[in-house]
Amino acid sequence: MLPDQTQNTIRGSFDLITILSSSIRSNLTGASYVTTGAIDTLVDDPIALQFYLGLIWQQLHDHNDVIAGQALADLLAQDANGLVTYIQQLVQDGASLSTAIAGLTKSKTSSQSDLSNNYAAIFQAASQVLTSVQNTQSIDSRLKLAAPVQKILSYSSDVTEVAYDFAIKNYNAAIVSLQKYLDDIVAQGKNPTLDTALQRFIKYVSFAANVVTAKSSDDVESAIEAVALPAESAVTQRNTHFSISVNAYAGAFAGWEWMPTLKTGATAGSAGVTAPVGFAFVWGNIGHNSSAKTANGKSFTLFVPLIDLGAMAAFRLQNDSANISSNVQLKNILAPGLYAYFGFGKCPISLGFGAQLGPQLRDVTAKAINVNKNYYIRYGFNLLVDIPLFNLFTNSR
Repeated sequence: MLPDQTQNTIRGSFDLITILSSSIRSNLTGASYVTTGAIDTLVDDPIALQFYLGLIWQQLHDHNDVIAGQALADLLAQDANGLVTYIQQLVQDGASLSTAIAGLTKSKTSSQSDLSNNYAAIFQAASQVLTSVQNTQSIDSRLKLAAPVQKILSYSSDVTEVAYDFAIKNYNAAIVSLQKYLDDIVAQGKNPTLDTALQRFIKYVSFAANVVTAKSSDDVESAIEAVALPAESAVTQRNTHFSISVNAYAGAFAGWEWMPTLKTGATAGSAGVTAPVGFAFVWGNIGHNSSAKTANGKSFTLFVPLIDLGAMAAFRLQNDSANISSNVQLKNILAPGLYAYFGFGKCPISLGFGAQLGPQLRDVTAKAINVNKNYYIRYGFNLLVDIPLFNLFTNSR
């Protein structure tokens, strides 16, 4: 049970925030708080200001609110200048938040497609409001909110900062802020399993952030190289009964390609380099004799690709009326599909068959073609090298 003084400080902290917040609420439709002009008018009128401060003092006095042994009503009676400054700052920040919310509503009404700047403005303004709420020492240097209340406000501010970074698509900064937030709320070293899980989570989302912010396939390749497991991991994976991993592959493919944007020759032979990245469900030691002393390393894998870095190197073997686009973005290497791979024993080579939906990497030269539907479906055989990135689950039975 908390000591009486701590309980009083917590109650006093919540009371102070609630009373001050209520005092600047607006009774106008569509407005949450009074305007900066209204509070400036109040401050400039000595009689109105005294009435306003007297009402706040009465509530603090009636509740007998105390923070760290300091009676709030007594502090206000001694000097109210700090409280006036504190309230003016709250109103100013609240006005910025209201303006940001109104901007979002206006953008939605005008059917704007990109609302990221509007959301960014809201999260930034909300973070500033939370920061100002914590600054009670501007009222009096002895006035400090209870630690639990400060933590709640601080964590809320951290979350809005992460949301702001996501809104402006600054994903790497968002990951750094998220890691700081998680480090603050989780006691490090007390739960090794939880610590490991958090480390993996940060690693995975950092990789995802680097992929999302990539400007080219080379950037994606660099992100993969930074997180790839050691070269021998592929063989280890194949000697495991069952595992789930984020996997990359690199090699060659040959098969057929259907490109619906072409009026003639829509289906044609296709070959080239492929470098897919996605989720691998691996069953190892296929056909392994239980009496054998060593594992055979043969495996069967169901692979769900998400992106393909080799898509730009693919080419059609006939009737090719498409050229590689010079403007390549991340969305252009998205390539979902499904493949079945057989992994040869004692080497990281796999042979497989499957299909995938190809990215929009071609500028079609034929006329009367809707380039918005410029995609292809490829199906055929792949000969690849396994490159495990993250192990998500392992059953070594």
